[in-house]
Amino acid sequence: MNAELKRDKYWEKWISVRSPELHGDRIASYKEVFYRYERVISAIDGRTFYDILGYSHYENMATNVLAYLFDDNEDHGLAGLFVKSWLEVNQLKNPHNYGVNRIEREYVLPDGKRIDLLVEFNDQIWIIENKIYAAAYNDLDSYCSQIEGIYSKNERKVSVFLLSMFDQRLPDCSYDLKLVTYKSFVDCIENNLGNYILHANQSRLPAILEFLKSL
Repeated sequence: MNAELKRDKYWEKWISVRSPELHGDRIASYKEVFYRYERVISAIDGRTFYDILGYSHYENMATNVLAYLFDDNEDHGLAGLFVKSWLEVNQLKNPHNYGVNRIEREYVLPDGKRIDLLVEFNDQIWIIENKIYAAAYNDLDSYCSQIEGIYSKNERKVSVFLLSMFDQRLPDCSYDLKLVTYKSFVDCIENNLGNYILHANQSRLPAILEFLKSL
């Protein structure tokens, strides 16, 4: 069996297992989506467009993109993928309500300091500090205690995450603090992507894949 036929059979089986209600032309159209995805992946083997722009490792730009990707109401068509992958890479239980209530960039605390990314669920609050190359130097205990004060009536669990390009020693923090490397997060996203790609916004997908590749 040649490589092209083998690939065709693989995707046909993959689609039939996950979406057994699809037949004929519907299967063919979905296979074409996967082929376009493969072409995008195979093309990304060197510099990405973000590298050309010089923004691939800018913390503010990366955090803006992450806020967009975590938001299930955005137009990327990948609702749930990034929250699921974040839960898996951190070995966390699903929030009581899986959907994100609110995402805020540069969340301003009562003392005037800012959190890079705040993700709010019904029963959890995630504080994500995006430090691509810099070591963590912020007062994370203060961040968490202020957030607890703001949400004290809701009894939500506050977790803080340090997102970095490299392993590093975590600062002292009396709250639930976890280190997440970009590599581990991106690997988890790529492992889960196949279950979401059928519904992805095809005009957004190449840029998202390039962003992941640039990290």
